[in-house]
Amino acid sequence: MMFVFLFGIIRGIASSAGVVTSAAVIMVAMFSIFVTMSLVDLKILGVGTAAAVLIDATIVRGILVPAALALLGNRAWRWRGRPRSLTGNQMVSYSGSRGSGVPGPG
Repeated sequence: MMFVFLFGIIRGIASSAGVVTSAAVIMVAMFSIFVTMSLVDLKILGVGTAAAVLIDATIVRGILVPAALALLGNRAWRWRGRPRSLTGNQMVSYSGSRGSGVPGPG
């Protein structure tokens, strides 16, 4: 039973790792450009933000999240209760006139 969760974690990380890594590389490169600017505040902002993105992409998403999901097991995947709608208990009807795609009146 535990192998199902581990397979899901491995598959999720493998399928999203390329996108996360590519986005992180682009963001780190972009924020590293701030180091070349003359204002010290922008240099600090660039170094701090680039370091934060790099840590998030490598340590948090590559190690901590999969480890937390593996430790939580089944508890990470189930709801504690029925999710509530933001609009209350109202049912939304999408029966527009002649299938126009416009929501109908109730």
